[in-house]
Amino acid sequence: MNTKQTTPSAIGFRLALVIPALALSLTACKKPAGSEAPAAPPVAKEQNSRDAKPVVTTESKAPALATSNPPTTALVFRNVRSWRRKVDFEDVLTDLGYKFDVRSSTEMAGTDLTPYGFVIIPGAQWQDDYYRHYAENAARFDRYVTNGGTLVLELNGAERDGIPLPRGVSMVSHGATDNVITLPDHPMLTPLAGRTIHANYASHGYLEGVPKDAIVLVTEMEEPKPTFIEYACGSGRVIAACQCFHDQDGSGRGPLMPTVISYAAEREWYSPKK
Repeated sequence: MNTKQTTPSAIGFRLALVIPALALSLTACKKPAGSEAPAAPPVAKEQNSRDAKPVVTTESKAPALATSNPPTTALVFRNVRSWRRKVDFEDVLTDLGYKFDVRSSTEMAGTDLTPYGFVIIPGAQWQDDYYRHYAENAARFDRYVTNGGTLVLELNGAERDGIPLPRGVSMVSHGATDNVITLPDHPMLTPLAGRTIHANYASHGYLEGVPKDAIVLVTEMEEPKPTFIEYACGSGRVIAACQCFHDQDGSGRGPLMPTVISYAAEREWYSPKK
């Protein structure tokens, strides 16, 4: 694992091409009324397969060991498009030129995680058993990270499920309209220039059980409860945010999606100034 002081220029070139393309709309970042699911989920995009079909595994429990492919190969576990947003992780991964596969939550138990440099858990997957499937396979994700993988969690939408994260971190449901950026020079946050994140809600919860060596990136404004963190776990990394990475509500969070993807892919981990 490479750990060094990272500057915004490390990922600036890619982001300069992608951030202006992020779509805006007037939809607020709230769960829709009732239990109606969004429109049909996006078709799985697989850059390594012409037919874009799921990989058929012969074992019900595939091993989750150290990563073997370059960290620019990503895996997205998704059942539905998050928040009905026009720009989602798959779109940004494509624009940034990263290879990726998409799997449903029912495939968490049987998917071999070893080929992937980073795995994305997108937000707003509460319509079915997605978070139950994640919790059932939490030990596999823990092993994946411990052995060198990077786990990216957009937790906005998972606040009612209390899913377990590596090293005992969990999310507590608590809506906050304002979040404060504590490390504005972090590569994932530089496009926001230290501005307060304001939305309804800016974060749907906060994280507890945060390791002492974790990097706290964003907190609630009223109380300094962490809502966006980064921390090491074995040989790997966890990036967990209680925000949603879009700008549909005019909150200015849209640039977070490409910066988070680029940061996870490049693996040049930030070291706070002492």
